[in-house]
Amino acid sequence: MNSLDRQLKLTFVGVLLGSFSLLSPRRAASQKNACQGYVESSSTKPMNQDDRPLALNEYQWFEKTSYAVALKHVNAWPARYVIDLLHYSCQIQYPPQLPEDVQKAKIIHETNTIYVQAVLYTAEARSSTSSWTVEDLPRSSYSSKSQPSPAEIKRTLYQNVFESYTQIDKRLAALRSPSISGSTTNDVAQMSEKLVVLAPLAFEALLFTTSADREAGRPVDELSLSQIVDRAMQLQPPYKTYSLLADLILSAASTTASSRDQEEGVASLTRIRLPVSTATNLLAKLIQGLRNHPDYDIPQASRWVRCVVHVILDQRGATQTVSEPDSAIEDANNLETLKMITEQALALARSSTTSPTSQGGSSARVQSSRQHSSYPAEELEWLATMLFNLCIDIFVSSSSSSSSSSSSSSSLKSSPCQVEIVISDEQYPPNDARNILLQPQFWAGKAVEIADLMGEMGSRSKGEHTATNAGDNGLLADMLRERSRSLGWEL
Repeated sequence: MNSLDRQLKLTFVGVLLGSFSLLSPRRAASQKNACQGYVESSSTKPMNQDDRPLALNEYQWFEKTSYAVALKHVNAWPARYVIDLLHYSCQIQYPPQLPEDVQKAKIIHETNTIYVQAVLYTAEARSSTSSWTVEDLPRSSYSSKSQPSPAEIKRTLYQNVFESYTQIDKRLAALRSPSISGSTTNDVAQMSEKLVVLAPLAFEALLFTTSADREAGRPVDELSLSQIVDRAMQLQPPYKTYSLLADLILSAASTTASSRDQEEGVASLTRIRLPVSTATNLLAKLIQGLRNHPDYDIPQASRWVRCVVHVILDQRGATQTVSEPDSAIEDANNLETLKMITEQALALARSSTTSPTSQGGSSARVQSSRQHSSYPAEELEWLATMLFNLCIDIFVSSSSSSSSSSSSSSSLKSSPCQVEIVISDEQYPPNDARNILLQPQFWAGKAVEIADLMGEMGSRSKGEHTATNAGDNGLLADMLRERSRSLGWEL
């Protein structure tokens, strides 16, 4: 109680008193007297050894009443008032050396309170405009800091979303600690569910602040973004959480706003920008996490692979005409991520062709249920086509860099030739693996490898008449090999 200054206490009690007029007269009078007693005992007099401390049930009454009042008027009062009231409710300090059940109840109360605050902060951040002033902010959002400028209002709101998420995570750890032995599995599960729900909101908040840092020339906080994804996956969230996180990443990595955002005029989120390398690393992490998800299947994973490939290739196409000092290095890093995702797709497709009967016991049944569907043939065809198109793009760009545009054009019409990629040894040493990724033959080989696998799946599925593993009996692989030969590559 000592941590609350007089003004904060009076504000807290004043808001409560203002709400009591909505209750019955007798109840309002009783609660008003209790508030007045609280002011007299804890606000107007200093605490010393001779003062009688408040009883524990009085502390708990203020917490429960303030929380109940806030929830009752959450849709009627301005959000900033509700947020402040919830904040004051959490600031009530209990006497020391309390029983474990009381400590647990306080942790749960604070978690519920902060959870509501996080949701309200997110709504306020999304709806805030450039016309907002500091008067539109909850006072508690910056109470320990200097007043934010108008340009910092949205950032302040989003920072409070992220801080609320971290506070609940800390309370979850406290609830699991040996010092709170009265915690039940249900208590932990309910708090974990709240953390799972807040994970996409915290990720959105961190995306905004990260984007603002990037615009200001500060480095991207990829570690914190990655930690939110890791923490969410540790809690075994539903598939929807993975989808929400992926949508946020794709929106932040997209070169253009989505059609829905354009229709709704969502300006704040479409301005969030992530480096494509950061976005692809986060998406790759989600794909890996999905492999351990009970609702995971290979067709779902194939769609995640498509998302990552789209991000890389779309970004690569958007920056072809942009000349930046680090563009070549970033391009090589993106191609390294694309190689990793391609190999992951190949591994998934090959695992789906393995007969589950080759495994025994319950493990076989689990694998059969998880891999009941093969990697969709249309997804393999799309991936092989995109990689071969990438091969042609690298072929054309490398030819243009080593000769004039006219000679480059004539060389494409001449007899098959071996492409020579001109790369500075100072930028990449000759034995650097990134040199291989900048060779068009590498991506042509990957495209043919995927097409071969699709043909193999087709030959294995004869008579099954299933759409997902129909294959093409090697037609695409034959066509890609023929086109590679025309460029001088024997694959």
